[in-house]
Amino acid sequence: MNFHVDPILSFIVETVEESKNIEFPLTIFTKGIIVTGLVIPMEKFFDNTIQKFVMGTGDLSARELLIDVFKQTSITILDISEEERKERGFLTHTYIHLKNVKIISNGTTYSISNENCWRVKLDEVDGFTIGIFGD
Repeated sequence: MNFHVDPILSFIVETVEESKNIEFPLTIFTKGIIVTGLVIPMEKFFDNTIQKFVMGTGDLSARELLIDVFKQTSITILDISEEERKERGFLTHTYIHLKNVKIISNGTTYSISNENCWRVKLDEVDGFTIGIFGD
């Protein structure tokens, strides 16, 4: 376990990851900004990101290559045991994944499209509160 990560925050992320179907309302403070949204499992984050590549524009062969690489990476991460993840250096609960994100910085609120997700390293979270900021 990373000792720079709040154990309660780690527990929330672990619970969401293991359930696969919980979306948990959370507001985090990181690097001077407030990020609020719903915590989602890493698998949903990967699925969402792959869909972004599918719906993208530009060179189809480049997009297909990105989709393939991203799918293989997500399969590698999601389909191996926790012990093997640790051996390879990518722990399951290193990141927190959010959807329906709003970012508050310098008094201004920015909404991220509902189709987009946000990913931040757990050890870069300075503080958090349960719930959606502003609700």
